[in-house]
Amino acid sequence: MRTKLILMKKILTFVCFILFLASLTAQESDVPIKKNKIGLSVSVLGESDILLFQQLEGAGSANSRCLVTVAFNYLHPLNKTLDLETGLEFSSFATAINPMIIPGVYPGGSFPTNYGNLNLLNIPVTLRANFWRFFYVNGGLLIDLDVSKSSHVDAQNGVGVMLGLGLKYEFKSGYEITINPYSKLHSMISFSNSTYPQRLLESGFRLGVMIPLK
Repeated sequence: MRTKLILMKKILTFVCFILFLASLTAQESDVPIKKNKIGLSVSVLGESDILLFQQLEGAGSANSRCLVTVAFNYLHPLNKTLDLETGLEFSSFATAINPMIIPGVYPGGSFPTNYGNLNLLNIPVTLRANFWRFFYVNGGLLIDLDVSKSSHVDAQNGVGVMLGLGLKYEFKSGYEITINPYSKLHSMISFSNSTYPQRLLESGFRLGVMIPLK
């Protein structure tokens, strides 16, 4: 778990560095800035984990499995290199809470595992830096809103972070298809009342279609 967090921090630092360099090297040209775009995307092959920044001795364990993520996306070009990304995303995760086992307290069996569903609404506010025509890196913040009814994990309300590396193809009509491997750490700044809040780490592949606005 700790290794995953360290790796994610390193990747986030690298993405922020790329975005910073892109913003410095972006220059105006005779090529007009592209139009705003809207689109839909779905995330597949997702993985997720429930993390604690501080491990607690004797505490139970929690895990999750990504079921589906669908999103409405909006892309606003800032210049020929940088785009602002936002929209609205809905994600659903299956959760399992394995309670702490105390020897001799529950003889002849084990405490039951609590299963539930974690549902999130996210508003991403990210930058996309385009390079080599078909590639981009994207990263930024997530505004997390937990709309779960029975997740059995700490509410994920807060501010998270997202980073990714994407592949895109834009047709002459302006339509665009994208493949965007990503990682998200939800509720990095947690609004939960818990002293040691649980946080959701998610990764997957986002497939999307973008349509230019007139």
